[in-house]
Amino acid sequence: MSRHETLILGGGFGGAYVARLLGKRGATIVSPESAMLYTPVLPEVAGGAMAPRHAVVPLRMMCPHAELVRGRAVTLDEDARTVSVDTELGPVELEYERLVLALGAVMLVLNVRMIGRYD
Repeated sequence: MSRHETLILGGGFGGAYVARLLGKRGATIVSPESAMLYTPVLPEVAGGAMAPRHAVVPLRMMCPHAELVRGRAVTLDEDARTVSVDTELGPVELEYERLVLALGAVMLVLNVRMIGRYD
């Protein structure tokens, strides 16, 4: 059972910013990761202009009033207002008053190879 009325599925840009905007009212975030990857700066990290630690923001620091549940939502019961979440410790049922679906997308990274010789 979550402590907050708002349950957010997804800890990326959308979910993290909703939790941040809720402030002290708090929220419960369900995410498989405990940090948000700031993808716009990945080229700078790959180029060595920025340290990798600067591209990752811990959700607990970004949303200090939110509760974080590390896991994946597997079922949603709209009538009962519950979400089943698979966590490392086993399945958990979370109740909600308001539900935010901020699951985002999965990036497709193509395997690009350099062919040829550059002098």
